[in-house]
Amino acid sequence: MIWIIVALILIYFILRPAWRVYKAYRDPQKAMEDFLRRNGFTAAGAPSGDDEQPRGRRSKGGWSAPRPRKKKIDPSAGDYVRFTNLPPEDPAPGTPSDTTSSATIEVEQQTVDVTWEEIK
Repeated sequence: MIWIIVALILIYFILRPAWRVYKAYRDPQKAMEDFLRRNGFTAAGAPSGDDEQPRGRRSKGGWSAPRPRKKKIDPSAGDYVRFTNLPPEDPAPGTPSDTTSSATIEVEQQTVDVTWEEIK
């Protein structure tokens, strides 16, 4: 009877956590291998020779580039606006440019909302 209890304790406190650690390590590794296999790569990362490539066309030399996607917006939709680039206006030699013009700056006094009284 005592051996059964020891076996249950062994299973519950030692083997169960060990199994969970193994699964926590193995599940992401297996998911990555499945992902690579589904997308045409072997587990080592090299492209596989399988003919079940989801995108692309089969050519004589191997897989070619993916097919170009159809445009979502029709080119005839919308308005075309014609514009022309105007040359920059050069100021006359005697006139000051906008960057050197003097401008007056008005400084306003600070607005005081509350008058403060010092407490003794």
